[in-house]
Amino acid sequence: MNGDHLFIGVNILPGKRPYVYAAMDRERTLAAIGRGDLAELVAYAAGSTKAWVCVNAPCGTGSGLLGKPAVRDSFTPPPTPKQQKHLRVADYELLLQGVAPARIFEQRPTPPVWIQNGLALYDQLTANGFQKEPTPGVAHLALEGNAEASFLALLPAKAYPANSLEGRIQRQLLCEELALPVPDTMGLFEEITRYRLLQGSLLLDNLHSEGELDALILAYTAWLTEHDPNAIITLGLPEESQIHLPGLPAHTPLARQFPLVNE
Repeated sequence: MNGDHLFIGVNILPGKRPYVYAAMDRERTLAAIGRGDLAELVAYAAGSTKAWVCVNAPCGTGSGLLGKPAVRDSFTPPPTPKQQKHLRVADYELLLQGVAPARIFEQRPTPPVWIQNGLALYDQLTANGFQKEPTPGVAHLALEGNAEASFLALLPAKAYPANSLEGRIQRQLLCEELALPVPDTMGLFEEITRYRLLQGSLLLDNLHSEGELDALILAYTAWLTEHDPNAIITLGLPEESQIHLPGLPAHTPLARQFPLVNE
């Protein structure tokens, strides 16, 4: 067994081992962080007594709900006919939050490889008994998350681009504030000297990659779903696939600085 109860965040990148994952336990101690293939990841998650997984990819296609008058007319501005056809309700809500959704439904003839890898992961988790709804007592759970929207929901000010050095530093500092298992980010600045910069020998060992930071915030989403479900922001409708985002639990120091995005 891999542990009593793991909270696993999964990001998907190009390559032969496309799944970047981060796992932590109930105390938010890091259990694992790395990169693997589908079989490795499913075996790791399914091998735990309990595992709640949050994936940075769409878990399915839409059902046309966004085009129904009662749903369509509830939005300001309302979705365009093209959006009604191709987006899920959760996708349109993401768009209104300023985050571009994964346009799985507009791809021809097939979705991008990373989305296909995401769907394959959900399929394998489902085949191994993972449920889609966070009900009491469920041992294995697979949720859809969105890493970029999660960071935007939690950062109190302007977000730097996720793939930039300042963006990675900003996101790791946020992870520190949330008591997630990351190295001391400010220790990085002890390494930034004129000599190291000129020599191209700057050490970034204390700074996680963009993919790892995304996986960590997704693991936090899974953790928060169990430990403070009222702080979870849910986009979409239960009749269709939903996206889960972390808000700020009342006991988190950051909560005094800025509110939940849906308040």
